[in-house]
Amino acid sequence: MPEEKERMNQNSALHDLFMAILGGFAFLMLIFTPYIIGEPAANYPFYKGPEIFPIIILSIMTLSSLPAFYRLIRVKDKEKRWYLDGKGFPLLPLKILLTLIIVFLIGFIYIGLELACFLFFIAAMYLIGYRLWWKLILYPTIYTLFILVLFKYMLDIYFPEPLIFSLWGG
Repeated sequence: MPEEKERMNQNSALHDLFMAILGGFAFLMLIFTPYIIGEPAANYPFYKGPEIFPIIILSIMTLSSLPAFYRLIRVKDKEKRWYLDGKGFPLLPLKILLTLIIVFLIGFIYIGLELACFLFFIAAMYLIGYRLWWKLILYPTIYTLFILVLFKYMLDIYFPEPLIFSLWGG
């Protein structure tokens, strides 16, 4: 029975429409990324600096939406239905989005990238059902270290000092 429900979700034209809209938005943002971010600090021919991360993520989102575009324009598919998965309002994704906004985006300004990433990963994992303490510590630590190494040491991108340091006169 769960396989049948999963197969039905893959045939939902509503899911495909949402993915196509999201992919279209990502494609537009990909096109306008150089104008949104502004002039690069260095004039090297292949310098991408702060553009590299949005380009990677938006490219992945755009490419991931191509199958949804294809399924939407196919007219001969009789199994398409305009329905949601039957579970009602998607409360869990909304909770994770609010956690992202509150913990990560606001926390990024006040407590810094490292601590904000770590706390966001813990909160998101807890919301999706992880309850073992070692998983709630180990996985966010690994991902946070990965992000730290990626941005600071590989891409040489440093973020502004968190506002919490100004409390101590730093």
